[in-house]
Amino acid sequence: MVNARPEVSRYAWYVGWMLLLVGVISMLDRKALVMLAEPIKHDLHLSDTQLGLLTGGLFTLFYAIGSFPLARLSDRFSRVKIIGICLMVWSVLTAAGGFATGFYSLAASRVGVAFGESGAAPASHALVAAHFPPAARGRAYSLIMAGAPLGILFGLALGGILNDLFDWRIALIVLGLPGVLVGLLVLLTVRDAMAPPRGPSGVSGSFASTARHVIADPVLRNLLIGASIMFLGIGASNALFPAYIMRQYGIAASNVGLGFGLTLGVSGFIGSLMGGWLTDKIGRGVPSRPLRLFAYALPLITVLTFARLLAESYATVLAIISVETLLYTMYAGPTFTALQARVGDAQRSMATAVLLFGINGFGSSLGPVIAGAISDHMVRTGSNPALALQTGLLCIAPSALVACLFFFRASFLYRREELAAQAPNFVPST
Repeated sequence: MVNARPEVSRYAWYVGWMLLLVGVISMLDRKALVMLAEPIKHDLHLSDTQLGLLTGGLFTLFYAIGSFPLARLSDRFSRVKIIGICLMVWSVLTAAGGFATGFYSLAASRVGVAFGESGAAPASHALVAAHFPPAARGRAYSLIMAGAPLGILFGLALGGILNDLFDWRIALIVLGLPGVLVGLLVLLTVRDAMAPPRGPSGVSGSFASTARHVIADPVLRNLLIGASIMFLGIGASNALFPAYIMRQYGIAASNVGLGFGLTLGVSGFIGSLMGGWLTDKIGRGVPSRPLRLFAYALPLITVLTFARLLAESYATVLAIISVETLLYTMYAGPTFTALQARVGDAQRSMATAVLLFGINGFGSSLGPVIAGAISDHMVRTGSNPALALQTGLLCIAPSALVACLFFFRASFLYRREELAAQAPNFVPST
């Protein structure tokens, strides 16, 4: 029966919660630098373009590049060891950033952090597929993806507080080290539900083979393009919006971290879990339906983004961003469930890496750099720094509206396949 509730073991949910904790540490170490951007800018004499590179472009590009070899290793050897070791490595390198003396030394530490973090997500997604049946994966994927908004919450809040109490260097050192303990806990208590595929299996898990599969599949191809474009705007806002708040409203880093971080964390956590629950609930028997539902949300997200950037008060900003964040974080459940349903066991980690390359290597890496470059250009021509950064973010805000077209296309093609399966004489188009 398609409506029967799938059986999931308690240990599987323990693995899910541990992977959530890994996600929290990952995003905490990543977003702490966003909260510390302004003091770092003044201490190291950086431009907005360099800030965009450190908080978005440079980091996410190397994150995307590193995900391919590490995803290949996790599909061929041990997913748990990849997650645990990578977590300990990036945590140490986060703390090492506190000793940076300029742009290049800080960039070197962030590149190392990016490579370390790139191994966690693909292996985590494959581990979920190993522990959870297909009908429960929407909730499981949303659970581990909910670590991102919680990590943003703690990264922004703790980064601001530690910066105000000490300085940005102490903040990076303190926030980096706890991940070493979590990495050891993963290695000691988490296990694979099944051995990763080895040897000939009829399906190659290499990057080339998996990328060809994703691009050849019309549903996955449109999801890849749509998610990549959507994260141009999301990546720019995540990297640079806290700095804009400080400039526009004159609010201290600790207050921005608490208010902005709490709003993003709570709304994002709820949105991620809602996306997973809806995917499992309304997607039973009709897996295209959750993708179509999210596509309907993207035009509203675009309107909310413009309203947030043009708001006159910080309180209004927080109110708008709470709804905006709740909506866009719902993407994880339907997107990753569809991805894992359309690839084989030998390709699970690599398929996640391919999708994350689009999201991070294109969207989240280019978005902050484009917005930062526009801001720098306007400052050079005499514009107010707050107005310059606002303009850069506004220029890239329509990306969600463009992404909407591709999510609708993906859901349409998925639905045609479902109808074709029900009616043998029905011929779907691509």
